[in-house]
Amino acid sequence: MEENKLFDFPREVPHSVIGRVYEIGEGIFVPSVTTFIFWGSPVPKPILDYMMKKSGGDPDKYWNMRTKEQAIGTQVHDSIEQLWRNLLEGSNETIDFGREVDQEYWNDEVQKAMTCNQCFMYKHNPKPIAIEESLFHKDFPWCGRFDLVAELDDGEIWLLDYKTSKHVGVDPRIQIQLSAYAMLWNASMPEELHVTRIGAIHLKKNFVPKKDGLPSANTKFLFPFKIDEEAVWDTYRQFSRYYSYLDKNGAPKIKPNLVSSFGFSQFYKNQKRKDWDLTINMAEIRNPNKEIKDA
Repeated sequence: MEENKLFDFPREVPHSVIGRVYEIGEGIFVPSVTTFIFWGSPVPKPILDYMMKKSGGDPDKYWNMRTKEQAIGTQVHDSIEQLWRNLLEGSNETIDFGREVDQEYWNDEVQKAMTCNQCFMYKHNPKPIAIEESLFHKDFPWCGRFDLVAELDDGEIWLLDYKTSKHVGVDPRIQIQLSAYAMLWNASMPEELHVTRIGAIHLKKNFVPKKDGLPSANTKFLFPFKIDEEAVWDTYRQFSRYYSYLDKNGAPKIKPNLVSSFGFSQFYKNQKRKDWDLTINMAEIRNPNKEIKDA
């Protein structure tokens, strides 16, 4: 009975003040990988220039633009996940790539991104090992959800992330993000499944198609990176130095007008955050999703 409780994690804390915070064990709260990277690392100058140019210095315009881009990215991710699961299950279900996108011109961008994914699959012949799983581990104060772990045509195991942004090649935060995921994966898996390479799959949603509807022959779909554990820890330390996602009682900080609805202030009023090794035996949950499947 006690073991089953472990499968309840990770649980996202709703309405946290700083990014996304997850409970990975009773009383153990950690930020998501993307949260500590967003708050703990500078925005590269090319991306700052792009933000200023597209928004004209208007923050509302920028956030509206970002919301639209995120909606497209979410639709693409969901469609690719469904595609992979259909392939693994032998399903012939048709995927409507634009089914949740409101404006018609978005459909074209989603279709182009999906076309890039098909080109990547044709070129690198990925053999999936895991798709869209959440990972956490006692040795790391963060958790994350990766897109794909697969063996590619070079025979190596890659941890991969789908990116629809145009800045894949100039954003060092992507390397940090994938490195953090790889650290969690390798700490949770047997050696024969360890990730040796990481990379971003660039799904260009605005390419100019050839007559056959495909991107040009020199389009680069896979951007490889080196696993950089030092950069991950440096970024996390920078985040922790200037921001705190926990209050003095060890409970997650949430928006003041929502405290009563979530009940953290009362539930954790007298609780202190415990040491990692004493709070929960994380060795029992190296990979909860895998253990559930094997049960």
